[in-house]
Amino acid sequence: MTHENPANGLFYLAFFVLSIIGVVGGKPWKQKLYSLLYILGGSALGVGLGVLFMVWGTSPGAAGELAGAFCPIFGAAAAYICMRHNMKREAVSQRSEPKASGLR
Repeated sequence: MTHENPANGLFYLAFFVLSIIGVVGGKPWKQKLYSLLYILGGSALGVGLGVLFMVWGTSPGAAGELAGAFCPIFGAAAAYICMRHNMKREAVSQRSEPKASGLR
């Protein structure tokens, strides 16, 4: 018998929304690819931490539920980091270049 946490749906929703914003916000295709790999790495870290409890002797059922819960949490954190990097990169690119004054 599994007990579903009602907050898991919110974690997955935040994960998907932040992932879409994080990947689409990258301007060149290479930045989009890096964002996607960064998000997948964060999700893999969450699954790895959840499985680590199974290695330490916790019940496999509980470890599976932890892996399922940690995956969107760490993935959403990585997506948020990608989103912030994209916003900072865009803000820097919109700054005007300082003009050379009096040098002729």
